[in-house]
Amino acid sequence: MDARFVFSTTSSTSPDTVFVSGTGRGALLSLDRSLVELRAEFGTHQDVLIVVSNAGNDTLVVDSVVSTLPNITTHPTSFKVSPGGNFNDTIRFTPTLNGVQTGQLLFASNVSGVAETLAVQGYGFGTRVLTLSMDTLDFGYVRTGTSRDTVVQFTNTGSDTLRIVDIAITGDVFSTADTAFTLLPGESRYHHFQFRPPRQNWWQFQGNASFTWIDAAYIHDLILSGWGLESGIAFPVRSEIEFGDVRVSDQKTIPFPFMAAGSDTLNVDSVRSRSSTFAISGPEIFSVEPYQTDTLWMSFAPTGLGPDSTYVVIFSNDPESPDSVLAWGTGTTNTSVNALSEAIPKVYSLAQNYPNPINPSTSIRFGLPVRSHVVIDIYNVLGQKVVRVFDEVAEAGIRQILWDALVPSGPYLYRIDAQSVDNPMERFVDIKKMIFLR
Repeated sequence: MDARFVFSTTSSTSPDTVFVSGTGRGALLSLDRSLVELRAEFGTHQDVLIVVSNAGNDTLVVDSVVSTLPNITTHPTSFKVSPGGNFNDTIRFTPTLNGVQTGQLLFASNVSGVAETLAVQGYGFGTRVLTLSMDTLDFGYVRTGTSRDTVVQFTNTGSDTLRIVDIAITGDVFSTADTAFTLLPGESRYHHFQFRPPRQNWWQFQGNASFTWIDAAYIHDLILSGWGLESGIAFPVRSEIEFGDVRVSDQKTIPFPFMAAGSDTLNVDSVRSRSSTFAISGPEIFSVEPYQTDTLWMSFAPTGLGPDSTYVVIFSNDPESPDSVLAWGTGTTNTSVNALSEAIPKVYSLAQNYPNPINPSTSIRFGLPVRSHVVIDIYNVLGQKVVRVFDEVAEAGIRQILWDALVPSGPYLYRIDAQSVDNPMERFVDIKKMIFLR
């Protein structure tokens, strides 16, 4: 700063002037922001650093930092800042109340004038804990085309208001009406979920209900599960009774489980087979409790060659009764294979059957120079295949099969097709004639 002094006297040189100059010294406090916003959950705290700068040419001495809010403090509360320097002061928010609180920090220092102020705002919230009455909601067995509602109890076991903002459900068969609601601390509510299975005979459906709420650290999941049943009788293992290949004059018996899918006792009045080759063992009249299973035992005793099938009909108190189940199997020939000689022939061969004419069985002999896949089929004179009597891999040597010929009287052809297992290019095909007489 520059100045001058002027002196007026009786001197002949009056007035006299004196010029003076000097540099002033002082501190100047500045902050890096005008508002500090803090947010923390009960039982925790949040720290924020603010930068206090000294833009003056003298040391800044902060004697105290006073907060108008008891849960917002600073550390340290007194410090010094060199000219042109900075100081990082820590502001801590430890919430004791829900919601927003506003206040100020007052900086008392050696800067002349009014104390510097800094606006502060703290948002405190308590814990939000969603507790469910179950982790898995199982709707059980529900008939297709209908629905079942089940409730789950939700409880806010936290210390602050819980605001559910979304319930996302996977699986089109599950739904809920309310996807947003509020629970006060300690409050409970019963929430409805619905399961509506589509039309399928027997199927289990699964999904998830995911709950998202404000200030949630994670998403809570509820597992959803249910079975869709088509009618009062359900078949959980198989919807057909398959016997496969059964030799003529033999019998095969297999279990066929079924279930009472309705909410009432299933009363079976009768179980009938439309074919005498398919038989049912056990009582025809019986009862099954709701959602319990029972077993029918089915037998197949083919009397002829080739595929056979029928329907098993179940009469009950089911509104959609009777229920029909397809049963099927294939009658195969009584064929056995024997090794006549372990001597290895040099070429493939097919011998004439013996005896010929046939009544009632015959043997067919063939020679294999190498291990081969052998197929022997019987044809009528029209070239139509009647039955396949052999289809296996046989070792090299002289082999013979014995065939019980359950066919009508008349002439027939038997054909061998043998192919080397190790060399598919090596193949033998031959046909011979035989006659069956009763």
